[in-house]
Amino acid sequence: MAVDRDHVLRSAAALLTRRSTATMDEVAEAAGISRATLHRQFAGRDALVRALEALGIAGCEAALAAARTDEGPAADAVRRLVAGIEPHAPLLGAALLVVGLGAGLSCTVTAYVILSGVPKEQAGAASAVFETAYELGAALGIAVLGSIVTGVYRGFTGPAGTPAEAHESLGGAVEAASALPAHTAEPLLDAARQAFVDGLTLAAGTGAVVLLAAAAASWFVLRDQRLDDGVPGE
Repeated sequence: MAVDRDHVLRSAAALLTRRSTATMDEVAEAAGISRATLHRQFAGRDALVRALEALGIAGCEAALAAARTDEGPAADAVRRLVAGIEPHAPLLGAALLVVGLGAGLSCTVTAYVILSGVPKEQAGAASAVFETAYELGAALGIAVLGSIVTGVYRGFTGPAGTPAEAHESLGGAVEAASALPAHTAEPLLDAARQAFVDGLTLAAGTGAVVLLAAAAASWFVLRDQRLDDGVPGE
């Protein structure tokens, strides 16, 4: 029996928004399918989260294109944009909730390690270095990983007659497909969505490699440091 992928993703989004630690078994139950069927669609939790991100971003980009923000009064354009994006908010919200939970836990541990490793009179300087490194890393991550996604996406091969704007963004592909006949629009959307997911997959893999390298470097640098004194600087 064919599985409605969008229904599965929306069911997962609704569940993860309420409980970010939900298991794949619980996601399958919420979607009304078996765990085996869920795993045939998504290899694991990471793949599910990436698919949620891709679908949410595609929906938001399509809503942005359909809102015609360059037409009419700004207030009307904003209302059209909000109305178009609202149905897709749970998809992005669920994915970002899972990612944010992990980022929050890691930042807490990192801040503790940094502040526990310096005398208390240098805690302000250590905190400033931590904040600077965080902001720089976030900016570089967006630039590098975003470039990877964009580079992979723009290289996709669409059917004959694919407009140039379809290669600019996934939202552009959705907008371009709306003006094409069905026999061209469907292959175009399939190719664009697959290219976008491939870009996210490569970017996520690159990020994972960087994180593993950073974790290994941190272990070698900090393996002799003791944090059991309780109070920094004492």
